[in-house]
Amino acid sequence: MTDEPRCPHCKRHCELSSPHCKKGEEYAKETGYSKIQKTVKPESPDRKADESEKVEMNGKPDKHEKNGKPDKHKKHDRHDKNEKHDKFDKHDKHDEHDKHENHEEHDKHENHKEHDKHDKHENHKEYKKEHREERREEHRKEHRKERRKDHKEKGHEMKHEKDRESKMNKGINEKDAFSDSKMIIMEADEVREKLTMPVCIELMKEALIKLETKEAQQPLRSISQIPGGNLFGFMPAWLDDYFGAKVITAFHGNRGTKYPSHMGYVMMFDSKHGAPVGMADCSTITEIRTGAVSAAATSVLAKDDASKLAIIGCGAQGRSHLEAMLCVRPVKEVICYDIIQEAAEAFAKEQSMKFNINIKTAGSVEEAVKDADIICTLTPSKEPYMRVEWIKAGAHINAVGTFSPVTRELTSDLIAASKLYADQVEAMEKEAGEYIIPLQEGRITREHIIGSIGGVLSGKVPGRQNDMEITVFDALGLAVEDVICGRYLVCRKASTER
Repeated sequence: MTDEPRCPHCKRHCELSSPHCKKGEEYAKETGYSKIQKTVKPESPDRKADESEKVEMNGKPDKHEKNGKPDKHKKHDRHDKNEKHDKFDKHDKHDEHDKHENHEEHDKHENHKEHDKHDKHENHKEYKKEHREERREEHRKEHRKERRKDHKEKGHEMKHEKDRESKMNKGINEKDAFSDSKMIIMEADEVREKLTMPVCIELMKEALIKLETKEAQQPLRSISQIPGGNLFGFMPAWLDDYFGAKVITAFHGNRGTKYPSHMGYVMMFDSKHGAPVGMADCSTITEIRTGAVSAAATSVLAKDDASKLAIIGCGAQGRSHLEAMLCVRPVKEVICYDIIQEAAEAFAKEQSMKFNINIKTAGSVEEAVKDADIICTLTPSKEPYMRVEWIKAGAHINAVGTFSPVTRELTSDLIAASKLYADQVEAMEKEAGEYIIPLQEGRITREHIIGSIGGVLSGKVPGRQNDMEITVFDALGLAVEDVICGRYLVCRKASTER
């Protein structure tokens, strides 16, 4: 503390000659220097000068009191002082407020100056260009940083734009399509909408090539007989990033009821964790992909100018094969036959309107296949009915209707006179009646199988050599064909729902 007097208004230490406030100066002139209160050090010898103040604070009478009672004049003096002190405080607050407003105006003025300078600087072309480049570079760095982080988290390497587009066209997203735990289920109508024939034909080519080059694996299917003479099938396959199986039942007693004879799903699992990720109706997949795989074979075995098509069997596979053949060859005339004449007539009427093409019905198989360039046999016949003498030189046959060692549609003579191709050679050697029965009869040898369609597509196996050869593609149906369709459908749906 200091010995200097303290102003009763501003409460500061000040000298009489230079008071800090006008009120203090006026007070000094009116009352004199001795009237200004002082604060002194605790050990100062002048402590007696403030004895009256201390007594007053402690509630004891001071020298101005008479007989223990306060002096009236002294009381009025203190009241005047308090009024002056209040007035001074109000003026002081106004002064501080004015100063604050002046500072704010000054700050605003300074801000305006800064903005003016900035605007002038912004108008400068070089500054603008430099500023834009800096911002772009910052965005590029930020984008690269985020992209590296994303790829590090997902465990993927950077890929070319062409590869990305190719994968997206197949419905496979670069990121994990199944990062969430949602199970995807696709029923018949949705499968039919998404799995178009042109797309499916390309999927079949890919599947057959992968199977030939060992990029895909497929164990032999398992078909078990269950009570009542019905069948239960399990057909697995593996395609690098995903694996799956067609699980299907065959209840032939369902004919004529609201239930189809074949029902089931293609179930998909991811190869990384083995988690089930989705499933799609297998009846619709089978219907579409069977026609598509025949189209893949027809595209490399039939003559380029093949224009006359014969359809034997006018059910679901008849419809599928008609659409598939129209995708790969310039078909102008179609002849159809079915053991049920009404089915053939309904097929001809319906499909003629759908594809705007002339379709005729035939009264016999022989009539239907006469002069045909492409023949599709689509019946569950247990006995062969297609004879070699009915077949035009240079014709191509898709034998699709049977898939067991004891059933077939083509006679041994026809097989012996043809070049035979398989969807998978190993499967044909174990399951195809078209091959096994003539082999057992001694009509052909093991070398009669030219190879697989995947081998022809990949250039490892020769296809048609001239326009006089009769070529036969015997289709058993492969799990890899179902699984690649399941992967396409489920992955595509997963990527669009994100």
